Amino acid sequence: MEKQGKMLKTLGRFESGTASALCMKCPNCRQRTPNESDNEFLRRRVVKTRGEASAVVRHPLAMLRISAGYSHARYAELVARTHADLGLGRMAARREKISRWESGRVEPELTAQFAIAHIHRVPREAVERLGWPRWLHAAIGEAPPEGRPWTLSVAAATLRDAAQSADVQSRTFLTLTGSAVTALTDAWLTAVNDDAPLLGRTGCRTETSTETIALLEGRVTALEATERQLDAPLLYPAAQAELRLITELLTNTNYDHSTGARLYLLAARVADRCGELATAFGDHASAERYALASLRATVIGPPELASFYLTSLAAHHLEAGDPRDTLHLVHVARSATERPSPSLTALFLAREARAHARLGESVAAADALDRAGAALSQGVDDEATPFFHGARRWLTPRWLDGVAGVAWLHLGKPQRALEYLTPLLDHGPPAGAATTHNAARGLLYMVAAHLANDELEGAIHHARRALNLLRTPPAHYVNQLCSVFAAHELTPAVRELFDEIAERKCSITGGSDDQGDTR
Repeated sequence: MEKQGKMLKTLGRFESGTASALCMKCPNCRQRTPNESDNEFLRRRVVKTRGEASAVVRHPLAMLRISAGYSHARYAELVARTHADLGLGRMAARREKISRWESGRVEPELTAQFAIAHIHRVPREAVERLGWPRWLHAAIGEAPPEGRPWTLSVAAATLRDAAQSADVQSRTFLTLTGSAVTALTDAWLTAVNDDAPLLGRTGCRTETSTETIALLEGRVTALEATERQLDAPLLYPAAQAELRLITELLTNTNYDHSTGARLYLLAARVADRCGELATAFGDHASAERYALASLRATVIGPPELASFYLTSLAAHHLEAGDPRDTLHLVHVARSATERPSPSLTALFLAREARAHARLGESVAAADALDRAGAALSQGVDDEATPFFHGARRWLTPRWLDGVAGVAWLHLGKPQRALEYLTPLLDHGPPAGAATTHNAARGLLYMVAAHLANDELEGAIHHARRALNLLRTPPAHYVNQLCSVFAAHELTPAVRELFDEIAERKCSITGGSDDQGDTR
């Protein structure tokens, strides 16, 4: 039990980033002091945080509170005082109450919402009209994503907004949690079951021909093929540029129905890749935006394709620490597909396995893994299976072994996790990983498993392998790597590792460095 507790604590640090982080918020951490070497600068930046400045903010209320500079306790006092000042009665000022609201599982009483809205200058009318937590986005300054109609014009606008998301401040929380996820899936199911609209467009000066769309599809295929050779910092802006080009064609050129359908589905495909790459920077909010854009673009296609992209959204929720929402999303995706292919069935079950593991439900996780293996053993899907593009490269038994390793790690069984991860990641280039950043993510799980087994030397070995694999490690990745060694940071071997990290050039672009896959 002691080893299991140690493993869960280490894994929690690695995935949330709350134990130790590369602090870039305050001037003292951003600037090197006179005569300070690179390794001394890095070592000072590896700070143990008692608060949540480096944690992933998973709820808009948390973002409002943190942006205003309040702790849970101080914010509870502010809400209670405002509640009384507005003549709404006395209210207990307990920090636990704020934590429950920010978890997405408990909704404040309406009068408490009025007090919160008054603090952030949101009219009561918006609170009553939009409901919790959608009205919080009015305080943040962005529209609630799930409230827009599922029309072609909105799909194109959502794709365009996602493509331009790198130009605005990144949001570090998921905008869809709890009841908002349910509202989204209800609307999605209705849209998937509606008749497909006509997709032709006229009235523009330029036309997108079938030859043009064929060239674009070839470019996207080539981009996907480079993910095993190039790092996320190089690929992410390239994928964003492709998405901007495709959305420009969608909104400002003429095309017939067939070409329009191919444009929308290609945009969804590229947005999905952008979402996957965003996770390499710990930018869960952008990843969610891209997934939502893919969902809207694919409701015109086969249900199996739309379900595939809904599982991508489920994966982003899983990485951000929302296993219950993950299970709901997968359940809805499964319900929309009458006869899913063997590989899509395996994907559903793999997502469920990891979600059950994060909830500590070992029996359910093991059962889902067994059934996923059985589905994959049924054979390769037909080439025409609609959800296959880049997915064909990584939906394999070796991929499922990686999922199993991570699941057992979450369940507090590091030795069993290593039995799955070691054959994939221990010798030579990591096998079974579709992308470089996913291979590096797998090596981080190896590091966590070795540390849980009190194997510091093995953990350091795989940390060096991960750094060597990434030519330009994102700051978020370095953040995770440092946090997983938090309990050993005074050990000489770990200090030497930090010195090596300090010598590497870290990419700060593409996402917040305050956040804490195998797919």
